[in-house]
Amino acid sequence: MKYHFQNRDPQLIYKLLASTIVPRPIAWVTTVDQTGISNAAPFSFFNMMGSEPPIVALGIQHSADGSAKDTLRNIREQKIFGINLVNRDDAELMNLTSRDYDASVDELKEHQIEVIAGDLLPIPLIASSPVKMECRLYQEIPTGENQAVILGEVVMLHLIDEALIDADAGYVDATKLNLIARMHGRGWYSEQDNLFEMLRPDSERR
Repeated sequence: MKYHFQNRDPQLIYKLLASTIVPRPIAWVTTVDQTGISNAAPFSFFNMMGSEPPIVALGIQHSADGSAKDTLRNIREQKIFGINLVNRDDAELMNLTSRDYDASVDELKEHQIEVIAGDLLPIPLIASSPVKMECRLYQEIPTGENQAVILGEVVMLHLIDEALIDADAGYVDATKLNLIARMHGRGWYSEQDNLFEMLRPDSERR
């Protein structure tokens, strides 16, 4: 089957791309608005985009009514945000925060999510997340009338000690993070299993 995307239903395009570009890591993004209300929401249009400087990207679409999501609005206003990677134990709690709440609702308090304060930035981070990133807004790139890519510069990384093989060299055993990833359909996810190793023939271990 071939799909020509010109003049096709955007929902069809979304379903096809979101169900085939898998697995996708999940950024559980924490932000605060100008009145101090916290927001937490998961985004799977997310990945690393570079290391000098350390850049991550979030693809954020508007809400169904066309308005900017709380996460996007807060990042625009405050210029900072937290990214919390999601392990299996937090999957159900993360899913609860995917609901479209009114901007007046503090999702972290609503679901009694324990947080810690950022070391460098005044943002809440989810305490149980095995990997937490404190990010500054690097650039916003409009990619359509109702969507944008947020580039964030990671200024601080919090990583659980159990996953470290060699802290000084930056070697991490990712299986110890027990992260989940977004898959196809309305609610399919994957866990880390069935791994295999394949080294590049022309590379040395860094």
